[in-house]
Amino acid sequence: MMFPVYLLLGPETGRKSQYIKNLREECRNKYGETPEIHRFYPFEIENGEILQALQNHSLFASHRLVILSQAETLNASLVTMLESYLKKPSESSTLVLVSSTNRISRKLESQVSGKARVIFWEMFENKKREWLISYFKKQKLEITDEAVELILELVENNTYDLRVVCGQFAAFFLGQAEQDNQEITEVEVEHFMYHSRKENVFSLFSYIAQGDFKRSLEVYRTLHRAGEAEPTAIFAGLLWQFRRFYSYVSLLNDGMTEESSFNNTYVMGKGAKITGKRNQQIYRDGAVNYSLRDIAQIIASIGEYDCTVRELGTALKQIMMEKFLYECIIQKGRKPISFSRSCASFKQNS
Repeated sequence: MMFPVYLLLGPETGRKSQYIKNLREECRNKYGETPEIHRFYPFEIENGEILQALQNHSLFASHRLVILSQAETLNASLVTMLESYLKKPSESSTLVLVSSTNRISRKLESQVSGKARVIFWEMFENKKREWLISYFKKQKLEITDEAVELILELVENNTYDLRVVCGQFAAFFLGQAEQDNQEITEVEVEHFMYHSRKENVFSLFSYIAQGDFKRSLEVYRTLHRAGEAEPTAIFAGLLWQFRRFYSYVSLLNDGMTEESSFNNTYVMGKGAKITGKRNQQIYRDGAVNYSLRDIAQIIASIGEYDCTVRELGTALKQIMMEKFLYECIIQKGRKPISFSRSCASFKQNS
């Protein structure tokens, strides 16, 4: 049985993410096709965007899974809006409220069935160590106690982030290994974390944060030449980082110390602590160059450009990506001309 709304609470994002995947599979089994996915933050729905996603019929799928993260930050008017919707929810949509905390507004909690409300607690310290060691053993890799401790210190300690990072470690070390059962040491972990020079969407974000338009273009063009500049993948990576950036600057603006802000950032309801001196400096630089309003405008711009480039020919995608970088860095997310006129012009020439 599926419910019209689910409430997923708590800090353990790995199992929370798996729960959402299971919901998606349950929808597919029930409705005969994969549901359309919509994801929102509270600051993205102030004009009723989430109601449009919940209530409007889709041309591409019979059912929609609408995920709202950071539900604990909803203001009174948004709570009232969602409470009103949940009194008569759409049969063609499932709403998933996500929070890294253990409680949200009582008005919304009262609209969620007890069976659809789940708290995902963080793993105990000893379980995290066991999980890490077991993961690497399955990859035929040994790891020292010091290396385990360093990974747990540098990586947000939930199974989602641990699985992603350990997968990257395993691929890297297996690629370097000449035989099975290679031992990973603390030195090797530090080398991987801080000294990888490969350009990617994370290095692109670092130059955007610094406000370095020229270097950002160089990184993008490097990715383009290497065949690693698919706009949808770049926008997905940048969106995650800008949402994390928004969380960090928002915490600073609320009066939280820099250290506490680094430790309490989150993305889509998942903890995304900013660790490491180099990584922290990227966000520190970004906070000097961009205001909270700038970041919100850039997040909105990412969504608009993502939709636009999907309709363009290959040759024009690079032009639009470079236009996006200019608008993001030089204009701080503000559009120097009508976005709709610009997009129409590009489409007519594609």
